[in-house]
Amino acid sequence: IAVSDSANNVIRYIGNDGIETAVGDGSAGYRNGYGMDTAFNNPTGLATDPYGNLYVADTNNNAIRRITKYGTVKTYLENVIEPTGLFWKGDALYVAESGAHRILKVVNGVVMQQFGTGVEGDVIGGVTQAQFSFPQGVAVADDGSIYVSDTGNSAIKKIANGTVSTLLMCDNTK
Repeated sequence: IAVSDSANNVIRYIGNDGIETAVGDGSAGYRNGYGMDTAFNNPTGLATDPYGNLYVADTNNNAIRRITKYGTVKTYLENVIEPTGLFWKGDALYVAESGAHRILKVVNGVVMQQFGTGVEGDVIGGVTQAQFSFPQGVAVADDGSIYVSDTGNSAIKKIANGTVSTLLMCDNTK
């Protein structure tokens, strides 16, 4: 099991023999490389692809990093504003880009589709008019529907057939 240890800027693995640091030297930084000779700055969301690669939302570095099954860290995507949640489905990585208030679909390190205007708000409807507020989680169902934890709006939203709808709103006053 992979765990992002955000406070210590490392990625750890939990296995039968206990917990071990897989990558990261523990300092807040930005360095590709191998194993402990790498650096992250507030790593958060994780996702794996079918080939054994682990993707890390390197939140404070505004990047997505890829860790190969051999422990090599490389930048997969840069200029992603405060990425948090990640989800791998099919051939794509879905990214909750919290700081830009949108969801991205990324294939081979290239943004192929953007969901939401990139302006903070709470607007449902077509994906090019929809607005989110600090989305932090994303998941994709087998039917292709995308579920978003729209944290700033205290809501769960669904993206399907070109439309964003609200599934659940939480009342924070109780």
